[in-house]
Amino acid sequence: MKSLVAITLVALSSFAAAPAAQAADVILVPHPSGDFSGFFGQTVSAPGPFTSTFTFNVPTTSHVGATLSTFAVSTITDINFVSAFLNGTPFNLFAITTAHGQAEFGFASRTSIGGGLHNLVVNGTSGGGASFAGTVSVSPVSPIPEPSTWALMLLGFGVVGYSLRRRRQRAKVTKVSFA
Repeated sequence: MKSLVAITLVALSSFAAAPAAQAADVILVPHPSGDFSGFFGQTVSAPGPFTSTFTFNVPTTSHVGATLSTFAVSTITDINFVSAFLNGTPFNLFAITTAHGQAEFGFASRTSIGGGLHNLVVNGTSGGGASFAGTVSVSPVSPIPEPSTWALMLLGFGVVGYSLRRRRQRAKVTKVSFA
């Protein structure tokens, strides 16, 4: 948990100097499981509405999901998410109030996307010194054969089995007739 907080803080600090409307790349890091994940985030220094766009490149058809979060302890550090989209699919956004401040979260369900460049757009309002962060998780889809492929494969196994059976029967008949 501590390492996740540290990684999130490093990610947030790296985006501190970026303007609110600038697009940023999300670098997807491969994992031993074959999945990829990347962090994104931004500090919004100007008060008022903002739009942030993040892009990421997926090598092949994959399932992708994303999360988004912010935490406000004062009106200056407050971000209110208006909307967020992952390739046009809206995030589910919600907020909770804790004893220490207001937290807002969002997530995009795992959707299937093709390989190539994709985007994530975050719209909201800032108190003037607020930041947000999130993650993108990508799981490449293993190719699943279509029903017609399964049918051809089963038909092929049947033909191979039939031909093996016929060879055995011919071999028995041939051996008996020559003996």
